[in-house]
Amino acid sequence: AFEVGANEVSKNAIARGNVFYSNAGSSGSIMWPGWKFFHNTMINNMRWRDGDRTNNTANLMNWGVKYGNAIKNNIMQDNYIEVQSSAGDAGLDIDYNYYYKSDLSQVLFSYYNNGWVTLTGLANWRSHFASGVLGKDAHSVVGDPELTNVPQFPTLNNSSYDFTPDVGSPVLGAAGPLTTAVGNGSSSTTLVVGDAYYFRDSWGMAVMGVETDSLRIGTGSPVGIASINYSTNTITLNASRSWSSGDGVMLYKRGKLWDDIGAIQK
Repeated sequence: AFEVGANEVSKNAIARGNVFYSNAGSSGSIMWPGWKFFHNTMINNMRWRDGDRTNNTANLMNWGVKYGNAIKNNIMQDNYIEVQSSAGDAGLDIDYNYYYKSDLSQVLFSYYNNGWVTLTGLANWRSHFASGVLGKDAHSVVGDPELTNVPQFPTLNNSSYDFTPDVGSPVLGAAGPLTTAVGNGSSSTTLVVGDAYYFRDSWGMAVMGVETDSLRIGTGSPVGIASINYSTNTITLNASRSWSSGDGVMLYKRGKLWDDIGAIQK
């Protein structure tokens, strides 16, 4: 699925709105430094490293220690190990994820500390995090995300698969904010946030059709992004808005507020 570059080369990527299923072998999904991995749906994926298909088999691997990586608002279902991470994980922000095993067995996680350590259950996963980790999966849930039509082990491309949350699914409206506003704003176009790397402007490629993101601050109306200064976490908006310090900031894209956990928004 995802494995781009190595360490310092592929910093600060955004992976969002993707459905991954039935990936195996040496592919899998790896997060390198500064990656934001949010609003994805991941089912029946495995990554084997060094020929080890047991304790070293994972759906998502976080290799971006101390670089502000994030794992938020994802559905992870029926993977052998849901998340595998480096020791310590200082700077990681992980929360509002939905984990599930269709056979109702315990979800598994692992981390590296002079060898692979497997953790059984969400409570043990939460308790292993160091003090520098944000979120610590505190709002994450183990439960059935109730997707419309997805078998336990989906394979190949099948037009009958439907990864949309079903009516009444618990993931609807359950996503958490990606970041928060720092300081109040009154009819302002300058928004400072805790972490601007969740969003993008046109990256200087508007002429090539690259559209800027839009966002929502608190319960206000959506607004487009004019530009982003990542070094100061400052987002310039294309219209004025008002907000309070600490208001949540969420992605607004394709005419929808991304407030559902997983890739597909109702």
